[in-house]
Amino acid sequence: MMETGQTNQEIRKVVDVHLHINFERPHSQEIAKKAGITYTPDGLLADMDASNVRKALIMSVPGQTKTSYEFAQRHPGRFWVCGSADPKNLTADVLKSVEADMAEDRIRALKFYIGYQHYYPDDEDCVPLYQLAIKYGLPVIFHTGDCVSPMARLRYSHPLTIDDLAFRFPDLKIVMAHIGNPWIWDAAEVIYKNENVCADLSGLITGLPAEYKEEYREWVRRQVQDAIYYCGADNMMFGTDYCLISHAEAIDFFSHLRIKREDLEKIFSRTALKLFGKGETI
Repeated sequence: MMETGQTNQEIRKVVDVHLHINFERPHSQEIAKKAGITYTPDGLLADMDASNVRKALIMSVPGQTKTSYEFAQRHPGRFWVCGSADPKNLTADVLKSVEADMAEDRIRALKFYIGYQHYYPDDEDCVPLYQLAIKYGLPVIFHTGDCVSPMARLRYSHPLTIDDLAFRFPDLKIVMAHIGNPWIWDAAEVIYKNENVCADLSGLITGLPAEYKEEYREWVRRQVQDAIYYCGADNMMFGTDYCLISHAEAIDFFSHLRIKREDLEKIFSRTALKLFGKGETI
């Protein structure tokens, strides 16, 4: 029995596993304005509260982890932090700093921007970071699929590149951000094959005006549904890629997936709590 059209109130608890706090960037503010979002710390919290988003994972870029952590500290109980380091500039001091962040519970995951920084997930330069993630039981997150910069290289960010890494490091918890969009079907196979791989559903739709917006959203909905029918909902998590879309709009979109309510609850919160929560409840 499929259940569709559930309201935000019916989805009692939500975790957003993918948002950004680039409030000072003019380009981000421009995007937020087009999406109808007040992109400020207070605006973010109000947006989360209005949709019962209890927790969110802040994505960092290399050099931004401290800023993300300080923001999370100013809002206790609302945010986890995903740190980041550039494996191509991995000094002993950087590695020591990453380990300290893990050991002292300042971060709950580590982000890799493979397409933007031009390396494959199984690049040897990444191995010291993976070893730390395994040691502390933290997931690693990869930007997979489409990249917004023309300077990015899609061959690195294709979701099939994750398969070799998952095979080589079976104890490494791996998240494919954006479920490899537009190669969602390939990402679904990587999830199906590898028990240590999951995905977030962020960035698939935006609140921005676009030609064929509704037609594209219907295409995405079918792709995500088919992926769930193929590999299950246990390894998929809700995300917005905020400020690309408001929480209310994103929740409404995914609430209309033709899947069981139990699977929606996994996507909206349960799987994220298992992966990032360290026993926390919301």
